[in-house]
Amino acid sequence: MSKAVRRIDAILSSKPVKLLGYSLVFLVLTLVVFAPIFYVFYYTWRWWNYSPYTYDVTAGVQYQFFYSPQNVYERFIESLINSLLIAASVTLIDIGVGIPIGFFLVRRKLPGITVLDTLTNVPLIIPSSALGFAVYLLWGSPKGFSLIQPGLWLIMLTHVVFTSPYVIRSVYAQLLNYDVSLEEAARVLGASPLKAFTTVTLPVIKPGIISGAILAFTRSLGETGATLVVMGPARTVPVLVVDLVEQQLWPAAALASSILMLISFIFTITFNYLSART
Repeated sequence: MSKAVRRIDAILSSKPVKLLGYSLVFLVLTLVVFAPIFYVFYYTWRWWNYSPYTYDVTAGVQYQFFYSPQNVYERFIESLINSLLIAASVTLIDIGVGIPIGFFLVRRKLPGITVLDTLTNVPLIIPSSALGFAVYLLWGSPKGFSLIQPGLWLIMLTHVVFTSPYVIRSVYAQLLNYDVSLEEAARVLGASPLKAFTTVTLPVIKPGIISGAILAFTRSLGETGATLVVMGPARTVPVLVVDLVEQQLWPAAALASSILMLISFIFTITFNYLSART
């Protein structure tokens, strides 16, 4: 039996088999993950001037996006401003909330702290549409407090609910490996608590803050389900894409999707660059 196991292990460890395995993994990853993304850009390029099948100009990207009676271009600009404003504001709020909560979870050994630790993960596993409805029911509906009407502010609050765990967990992970004696040494040398935090602790946890901010920003920028529930008259780009698909304006939806993916890619590369520099 051991001989057979060693023989199988030798075959699986051989260079041709490894190469075949890596090739299959790369092929599956390309087909499942990358192919749809690249196809959107290809579709946008192919349909840019007109339909490649009927040569109908009104079926092309340019006409539908810039000149159609549906005013797609104006709606897109308004939706894009809303999306970027919401994502940036939500990310800043998440950082402001996530850092103190991360510290509290790591450093306060209180009864029930594990329950609070678990609860911070709950928004990550609840379907976003259900989470959006819960936020609307409590804060926006007449059956709740009815304090915030559906619109930008309620969208922002909803996005904070499901994106803040990304920052909290990232800061928490950084603090688990943090040597508290470094901060204590700074305090002994006369640094104030704020000075010790900004000069000693913050540089250590900065990669966690940046990685959490990347996840929070891109998650907020691309959210659709929860936004649909609480958006009211406001629109974000993902919701606009849904509207365009429902109106059968596929070429216009393809261009809107392409621009949104490019923006997400640029922001991700920028954040990763900043994280690498730290």
